[in-house]
Amino acid sequence: MSAGRGRPRTTDTTDRRAAVLSSARRLFAERGFHGTTMRAVADLADVDVKLVGYYFRNKAGLLDAALAPPAAAVLMLGGIEGPRERAGEELVRRFVHVWDENDELREQGIAIARVALGDAGVRPQLSRTHRSYVAAMIADVVEPDHRDLRVGLVGAQLQGLLLTRYVMRTPALTTATPDELGAVVGPAIQAYLTGPIPATTHHDRVLTSG
Repeated sequence: MSAGRGRPRTTDTTDRRAAVLSSARRLFAERGFHGTTMRAVADLADVDVKLVGYYFRNKAGLLDAALAPPAAAVLMLGGIEGPRERAGEELVRRFVHVWDENDELREQGIAIARVALGDAGVRPQLSRTHRSYVAAMIADVVEPDHRDLRVGLVGAQLQGLLLTRYVMRTPALTTATPDELGAVVGPAIQAYLTGPIPATTHHDRVLTSG
């Protein structure tokens, strides 16, 4: 491995980069932005810290890469099938199933929440990332009116479910199956997707302009 910032002489570049991103997601989820250092990420990934700097330049660049929605997530979560009026139920069921089975996506969602809570400086960036992610998931099943507000409400509901099930570990939520949560939480999501939205208010304009 090179001693400076030159190109690393490793033959397993893809594996090392993936290990760094996996370690970063884990630490950002556990410690937030301020509590995570590039050296800690390097140690967990078992690579030289200079390699982290080579790939991502600084901690902000590492955060961008670690929390960027992977294309695989869109494939796993997008394309809601079945009756449009049951899209909320299907969305919740699919999200919970993926979170249960995919450590990377679960840690990524938790990391976004914890980093945003702990560092005001990166909140706008994370808000845009999260909003674009949710918007892509529901593009085919959300009504066009008040679209930004609908996307924000769906995202808030899903993020709350993520935190209460996997971080706070609320007993009734941790033991519920994806189907059970879909049946209970789905109608609320459905209301955000296709239900009527009251006439535009000042608060509505503030929410949708962010």
